[in-house]
Amino acid sequence: MQNAEPAAGPDGKNQAGELKAEADKLKAKADELKARAEEMEAKALALKSQADELKARAEGIKARIAEQVRGDSREHAALTHEDSIVEPDEELRSGRTAFGAVLAEMAAEERYQDIKTVRTATGLLFVYSDTYITADDAAAKSLVEEAKFVLASAIRADSRDNVKLTSVGTLYALAPDADPAITDALLELMPAEARFADIKKVTASNGNVYYHSDRYLVGSYAVTLLLAMSGDHCATIAETVREESRIYPRTTNAAIFREQQVYGIPPADLEAIITDTLRRPEYADLRRIVHPATGAVHLYSGRFISDDRAWAMMDWEEVGRADNP
Repeated sequence: MQNAEPAAGPDGKNQAGELKAEADKLKAKADELKARAEEMEAKALALKSQADELKARAEGIKARIAEQVRGDSREHAALTHEDSIVEPDEELRSGRTAFGAVLAEMAAEERYQDIKTVRTATGLLFVYSDTYITADDAAAKSLVEEAKFVLASAIRADSRDNVKLTSVGTLYALAPDADPAITDALLELMPAEARFADIKKVTASNGNVYYHSDRYLVGSYAVTLLLAMSGDHCATIAETVREESRIYPRTTNAAIFREQQVYGIPPADLEAIITDTLRRPEYADLRRIVHPATGAVHLYSGRFISDDRAWAMMDWEEVGRADNP
């Protein structure tokens, strides 16, 4: 008679279930660790790729700086100002890559050992190649560049903050011990350089020379200021009216010559000056109209605006704009 195997008891079944559950947990943990390892490896590869990209970008920036600086030094015997390097490069301009850090890296590399810097007393930074410019020459040139910067800063400050032209006498006074001819020479050279391209020269009819920055004072307004400074009130009115008629175009409310001191016209004399201006043959294109409702006096140039259009423009400014907000 064959003996039957004893059936597994409840404890045996429980042990098998527990072992299987534990094995499943360990497998899940192993899968999780594997997934994390793969994720970390992917992140490491991404970081390496980013690092390689940043390194390549940095190498490109260094190569461009060296090329520009060596070119300026070799072809023009000129220092390269920090701004002329930073402004055209989006990486440097945005600050994502620090210019000082790039220069420090270049100083430590054999292939860039000729790239040197010189900083002026006012903090301006210039870069040059000592293959073409000696350290002594660079120091001397930096003083000249600093003088240009001081002149440009004074002109820009007058244009921006004071809305006025800068007389050449004012610029001479910045360096009272220097020969004015040196200042004249620097001023003549500056507009040819990109960083000083905004500096413009205007000459009055009496020969007086003034400068302005067209970042803040456009040429037409500078001419108006020049006329105002010369005291030729009729010419000031005529040129202002012609410019507004030509550019915008629009009529000119005569009240602006009374209200805005920049024109230099005595308010009490305005009516007589307008009358005198309209009588002169050289200003025969100018017209005067008066709004019937407001009594406002408007001027315009018949060269650029027809009589009918001028009347419509004046009416819109005086009453139409207020009625149609």
